[in-house]
Amino acid sequence: MKKILLIVFIFLLGVSSAQSQWTEFNTNFPYTLYDVSFFGNFNGFACGEQGSILKTGDAAANWEVVHTVPGKWFKSIDQYGFGSAFAVGSYGAAYLTIDNGTTWTDMSLANDIHLNCVKLVGGSIWAVGYNGAFYISPSPGVWNPPVTQIPYTMNSLDPSPDYFVDGTAIITCVDGRLYRTTNFGTNWTQRNLQNQGIFDYLNSVKFLTPTTAIIVGNNGTVLRSTNAGHSWTRINHFATAEHLRKVDAAFNGIDFTVVAVGDNGTILTSHDGGLTWALQTTMPFTTRHLYGVSTPIITNGFIVGEIGTSATAAAFMSNMASVGITNHNSEVPEKFNLSQNYPNPFNPSTKINFAIPQSQNVKLAVYDMTGKEIALLVNGNLNAGTYEYTFDGKNLNSGVYFYRLTAGNYTETKKMSLIK
Repeated sequence: MKKILLIVFIFLLGVSSAQSQWTEFNTNFPYTLYDVSFFGNFNGFACGEQGSILKTGDAAANWEVVHTVPGKWFKSIDQYGFGSAFAVGSYGAAYLTIDNGTTWTDMSLANDIHLNCVKLVGGSIWAVGYNGAFYISPSPGVWNPPVTQIPYTMNSLDPSPDYFVDGTAIITCVDGRLYRTTNFGTNWTQRNLQNQGIFDYLNSVKFLTPTTAIIVGNNGTVLRSTNAGHSWTRINHFATAEHLRKVDAAFNGIDFTVVAVGDNGTILTSHDGGLTWALQTTMPFTTRHLYGVSTPIITNGFIVGEIGTSATAAAFMSNMASVGITNHNSEVPEKFNLSQNYPNPFNPSTKINFAIPQSQNVKLAVYDMTGKEIALLVNGNLNAGTYEYTFDGKNLNSGVYFYRLTAGNYTETKKMSLIK
């Protein structure tokens, strides 16, 4: 019998992205969790077996069970604002909170309806599941008649970031099938990827931009679209053949960092919007299945999964940005310092070195001539030491930029020039 849950908190610190370290947390919850959803750095919900919904307010350090529905399992939870979340699962389970988990409104459907995924889409709650189950709630306590256009089991859904403008959303299904709407859900068009030799379950979809989207599925399947889901390309990453269960992404200042999780402790990461992928290998060994991932911002990410033999849960510290920060020298410097980037001028990359004499929350950001922040390079707690960040300006225009280091009361800004 399975014994204790795994939950992973990913916090970006001053270590090389190729050498991500994992630190374990004890969640004190003795069952599997299937999904996790955070709003900002600290406030999150998770859901899973025994009809349980958990909450944390301190970035996964401590968890409490805030709701239990005996005899049901929760498969998906979406926190769409601070303290507002919707959870769905087996036997019609559907519950809403708008007060950070203190009370829950029962919106359950019939017992023969099993739901796999829930999302806020255009101001309404959408829930999809087994055997064509597709329901929309336009307001708390209300369900529209079921949508009947999709006859297959649906595993996930995601709306375009510009849904209010383009009306685009994608639903992924079993056996290489997916559906797409471009008119706010009025009509759905099937994209049958079986024609491309894809018969795998498509388990999770995530829009990165209004045109770029990622799908992950069984047998290591990773698909990428650059035309809002109209067509898809299989990404031959050769990193794993394990089933991938969930994908999420965060903007890293230059591109999107994408994290996909799956069976037997599989964690895949991409720092270039899903074009290339690497398998995380520097974590405590686990064969537990990982089911849910949430990356609300580039400095924090969270993973939940299967119970195992340990009462602790894993957390890794990593730089998920497209280019990385390295602890260049662990000796304690005498004072704060921000060095001039080199080379300068540069094309397309340059190195930025800085030193901090004590453990400190550090922010390193790049700004354009108008003072607009265009890249957040570091935003988290670093130990004392000297660090080097490799900044890639390949997606920027030639010109003068500024980079600023903020650590406690210390702030320093320097100028750099990109010449292409």
